[in-house]
Amino acid sequence: MQASERQPRVGILTSERRQVWAEVREKLSEVNEENRRALEQIEGAIFLLILEGASPSGSDSPGLGGSPSQQMTLQARLALMGDGGNRWFDKSVQAIVFNDGVAATNVEGSWADAPVAAHLFGFMHDYEDLVASREVERSAALRTPSRDGGPSSLPPPLHLKWRLTSEVAQALDVAEDRFAALVVATDLSVTHFRYFGKGFIKKCQISPDAFVQMALLLAYYREHQRLGLCKEGAHTRQFFHGRSENLWTVTSDAVAFVKAMAHLDVSCAETKLHLLRRACMSHVQRVKEAMSGLGIDRHLLALRQVARERGETHAALEAWADSPGTPLLLESSQAPAQRGPSGGFGSAQAGGFAVSYSIREDNMYLHICHRRPHSSEPEPAARGGGRGGPGGATGEVVEGAAGKLARGIEKALLEMSVLCTKRAATAMVNSLSTLEISDT
Repeated sequence: MQASERQPRVGILTSERRQVWAEVREKLSEVNEENRRALEQIEGAIFLLILEGASPSGSDSPGLGGSPSQQMTLQARLALMGDGGNRWFDKSVQAIVFNDGVAATNVEGSWADAPVAAHLFGFMHDYEDLVASREVERSAALRTPSRDGGPSSLPPPLHLKWRLTSEVAQALDVAEDRFAALVVATDLSVTHFRYFGKGFIKKCQISPDAFVQMALLLAYYREHQRLGLCKEGAHTRQFFHGRSENLWTVTSDAVAFVKAMAHLDVSCAETKLHLLRRACMSHVQRVKEAMSGLGIDRHLLALRQVARERGETHAALEAWADSPGTPLLLESSQAPAQRGPSGGFGSAQAGGFAVSYSIREDNMYLHICHRRPHSSEPEPAARGGGRGGPGGATGEVVEGAAGKLARGIEKALLEMSVLCTKRAATAMVNSLSTLEISDT
């Protein structure tokens, strides 16, 4: 495309706060009929296809290489944020394809939870396998069926053009600055834990999810010397229109285990194992309660919203809501995926961590996102974002708090595995030099 044909980076406006974008969108649509039609084209599409440049995992990406973990981290940053201008963060699904064929997705969460998107892309993976095995002819797979069942072709691409008023142009500049600040504040790390997975944990007769949750709390406590509001998402899909419930993971049993691991010496292994099993059993029970509709978080949220709509204020309900005085330190969720490193999500609160993990049979993936707190930090957007460059969405991976927490989780998982069986001690010894974990 010629430079003269390039259009304003209108997509970056969708990274703004919801109220701001709603107001700017209205002004944008009122400029002329062409803007209104362009918005209808984008918002009426089932999904967006984004053609990105070089993939961090590709051989044609000079300066973007590195270890597999660094490549996955860079790829995750691009999928989460991009450069802002080639994204539309309101869309339910954005399919992102790099020039080497590697693909990712960016999903807006109001329409569905992560398992729905995971099943969608799992179906795509299965279809790719059928084509690769020639169970489906490649020529047939590339055809787009028409309404009457016959072969058809996609319509030619339409070049959307925008006209901006000075007011909308100024809002776009503000959005660019806020977006760049969000990128700087976003610290992301993707780790492939190769030493064991749910197969080993189940042999220890412990819930894999509970096992990982205890490792998260232990790693956080060692790094920050405290525990506070930490939650895990639990689904309620067995109910009609059921979505999710929040499970608060810091219990008295979890605290007892974490402090025993952090402060007792190796001679107390049996005590630590007992506390681990008790904490995991307690966690499993709370998960079952949340999935059965017996959680408290969504119930209190509904009561608070009803009270506000009626113009009523109840101190207990307002105190329950997240506030600067009670920061959400750690939010986590188990991410389903048929293959690949699965996915993650951004932290909802400055200074907090968002941890998404996928537990496979003999390995795990950890996606950890941290939003650095600082006085000039903007309000959170629908997604993170940035313009690239060093430290940006496409820049060099520099380990920060997210990477340190990832290494702490790896250490916690290995130490907990040693408690369960002596055979796991080999994995612990062999991995220490690779992980370069320090006890300081």
